[in-house]
Amino acid sequence: SILDPVERALFARLNLAAGKHSIAASSYEQARGYFEAGISLLHVNPWDKQYSLCLELYEMSVVVSFMDGKVETVSSRLDIILSNAKSFDDAVNSRALRAKFLASQAQYAEATNDMLDVLSTLGEEFPKDACLIHVTSEVKATQLMMKDITKEKILYLPTIKDARKLNAMKCMSLLITLSNYSSPMLVPLLCCRMMKLTFEFGFCEDTISGLVFVSHALLHYADDIQLACRVVRIAESLISGNIHEHSLRARLTQMTCSVKALVEPFQAAADYCLNGYNSAKIVGDVDNAVLCGMLYCIAHFGSISDLIGLQRYMVNFFHQMAKHKRIGVLHSVMSYFDAVTDLIGNGDSCSIDARIEMKNNKELYHIAEKIQNTYLMHHVIINQMNVYCYFREYLCVTDLAEKYRRVHTGMNTGTKRVLDFLPVFFEGICK
Repeated sequence: SILDPVERALFARLNLAAGKHSIAASSYEQARGYFEAGISLLHVNPWDKQYSLCLELYEMSVVVSFMDGKVETVSSRLDIILSNAKSFDDAVNSRALRAKFLASQAQYAEATNDMLDVLSTLGEEFPKDACLIHVTSEVKATQLMMKDITKEKILYLPTIKDARKLNAMKCMSLLITLSNYSSPMLVPLLCCRMMKLTFEFGFCEDTISGLVFVSHALLHYADDIQLACRVVRIAESLISGNIHEHSLRARLTQMTCSVKALVEPFQAAADYCLNGYNSAKIVGDVDNAVLCGMLYCIAHFGSISDLIGLQRYMVNFFHQMAKHKRIGVLHSVMSYFDAVTDLIGNGDSCSIDARIEMKNNKELYHIAEKIQNTYLMHHVIINQMNVYCYFREYLCVTDLAEKYRRVHTGMNTGTKRVLDFLPVFFEGICK
């Protein structure tokens, strides 16, 4: 029988509720079916007659389509939402989803600029081209503010009540990850601002993200390894037992691991990355699942364990990233695949799906330059030096380090620290 308008609205809401329940149960394909069914039951003019219900159904459709790699659906639904949203606040979630989508397609600069515009509207201004002096000054001020920080002091803070500042914290938590790829000098400014807002307006879940990234900033810009390690341990203790533990661990594994690797055995990094990967899979966070998978590859490569087994893992990983259309991470893993192939003397490329367009390191470097992806550039350069190092071509290592350190002044600090260190180390060996 044909449903009347009241029944159609009721069943649309029931489908929305069922879709959310399916997401909680990690049944994402089923959830997408519920949201699509709900959308099909909406009024012929839903944005006029059922605005709130329509907005939520479309947003949830975008979320699960993004998880499932349905690029066309994500793009078209976001366009519809942003063209019909009645206010800035109604569009914030979709602007954030759009930034995540752009980043998944390796359009990091566009995603970063979009979120900077959102933050500007929320009253939080950031320079698009931050200088080292400004960054160092901000980190030093945050270092002083946090010198006596403890978990108890964080927990005693009030909960943030200001809705505008809460939205700003959420947006900064997203932007801080995006900036790591295209505008790394923004990262310390963002996390320092997050801690400043936390102490001024109160604690929220995104404070934990701020803590993890501040620990990284303290390490690279203030050379304070003791405080960096203390802060990252506080963040870990706040993640453990949190109602969103898996989501937080998935998002923060990369930065946490980069700090912990300095004080714990490097081989332990692989297990930490695997835990992050499992957490991401549990909550359906495809982006961080593939990122943790990439970090797992890097950890195994760094420990020079079973390179043949690692190469097979990478081939399987290529297929996952291609399926979900995560182009940026795919290119970074290709760089490590090329390095592993150089080290073991053969490739397993015959088992790679022909639809995946493999790139060599020279091609990957040109891609990184074109799209301003400093993260990919980092991997290409470091892998070139790793191969030269393995074959004891130490002069080539120092030449590369000096060349790229001089040319790429805006490169992320992790790379610059490596480029500072390698010439000293290998020049000593050459002599």
